[in-house]
Amino acid sequence: MPIEPNSRFFRNAAVIGIAEAFARARALVVLPLIAHRFGATGYGVWSQVTMLALLLMPLVLLNSQTGVIRQFSVLDAEKQKQGMSAWLVWLFAAAAVWAVLVLLLRPWFASLFFPGQPELRALVPLAAANIFVGTLPVVARTWFRLRRNAFGMGAIPFGQAMIQILAVAAGIALGRGLYEIVALTILADLVWVGGLLLTALTRAGWRRPDFALLPSVLRFGLPLLPTAYAIWCLNWIDRLFVVHYRGLADVGIYAAAVGIGFVVIQVFATPIFTMYPNVATELYHKDAMTEINAVTRSSGRLSIALVLPSAVALWILGPRVLVLMGGAAFASGSAVIPVITLAYLVLAVANYDMVALGLVYRQHFTSVALALALAVNIALNFALIPRFGIMGAAIATLLAFCVQLAGVRWAAMRYVPGWQGVAFSWEVVLSAALMGAGLFVLDRWIAGMGWAGFVVLVCAGALLSMIAYLMLGVVTITQLRTAIPEMMIRSPRRMEP
Repeated sequence: MPIEPNSRFFRNAAVIGIAEAFARARALVVLPLIAHRFGATGYGVWSQVTMLALLLMPLVLLNSQTGVIRQFSVLDAEKQKQGMSAWLVWLFAAAAVWAVLVLLLRPWFASLFFPGQPELRALVPLAAANIFVGTLPVVARTWFRLRRNAFGMGAIPFGQAMIQILAVAAGIALGRGLYEIVALTILADLVWVGGLLLTALTRAGWRRPDFALLPSVLRFGLPLLPTAYAIWCLNWIDRLFVVHYRGLADVGIYAAAVGIGFVVIQVFATPIFTMYPNVATELYHKDAMTEINAVTRSSGRLSIALVLPSAVALWILGPRVLVLMGGAAFASGSAVIPVITLAYLVLAVANYDMVALGLVYRQHFTSVALALALAVNIALNFALIPRFGIMGAAIATLLAFCVQLAGVRWAAMRYVPGWQGVAFSWEVVLSAALMGAGLFVLDRWIAGMGWAGFVVLVCAGALLSMIAYLMLGVVTITQLRTAIPEMMIRSPRRMEP
């Protein structure tokens, strides 16, 4: 069955996807810069600083960004501005409180994230600063998402990526240490996202905050706070196990492998899903479940069609990628990349069911499913990481996300009238297998050609995937002829369902 087109939806996904592609190139650029300068251990430290900042972000946000989209989407423009002003003031106050708390508990955080490395305690204040700065892109992306401005949403990660790459490159060129480079990237974020948010607020016109709008936002978001922490744990807690069982060098290798796999999700699946909650919410208020299922089916199927072949390709090309990016010390992480890519594809599919549960105010089932997934993840981390190292961490993540998907799919099918969800396609699976077989042969033939060989193989993999999709009817020539010009040339600033 061919992928069903929804041109306006996917044109905006293409705009965000192009921006995300450039943004996620940051990981592919920063990895070799940090890895070749500071080694696997240095990249592990870099990863841990990011993880520490993200640890407290759910407590700052209280998952209110989902409440803003859910509650403000149906308000008029003036009320939206008043609500956003109130939300911005509240977030900045919360971020300041938690940043101070991190500073007061610096020894404890240092021992948790950098065990046996007392000299790294100085990085904790930078993580505290990053908590405050990290609220800016959340606010900016939520505002542009609320206004359904695809270009604004794309500008945030694109600018962040470019300016952070420049900051890292400048720090290394000047011979600075890891502390100074981390500080430069935080400052770069503040300048770019803060400036973009200030410009947006100036153009929209600052309104007097209407704090009366916040309780409904928090009532929607607070039941999902356990969800936010469960997601944090599913994404990051394995690194705490790895650092305590294996050390910072293994954390660096694992972080590099996860980062490469996650790039695929952020470039292909995330842009397609980003505007989906807005569209689903508005259609639900119009009692248009048939249209919701159509958008769900077509967007979810496209995500799978893009990500699954990428996972197969990364299974084959993983050793090339990590050696080229980080050096021979990182080669042991190559087998982790496809497992992590598949894990986050499962999560991407589960996100649709979580949105559906939110439509009928059954989001507590999302928390239950994630709690079960987290329990499985923690148990598997204890069982697998001491014996299998970073591969054990990757397998634990994949199985945990499968548990989560099973839970939210069951709840959505039971409690959301008419819900169908995203279905996996055997045609896509077979196409990915055919592409993988061809790419495997080419990889053995084009050996030892460095970056040139890698680029050739990537292009060959994309071509083989398209040929397989056309042969098996996943897409048609007619769809390609109409979709490509619409998505890449006629990209509008605003999206309509």
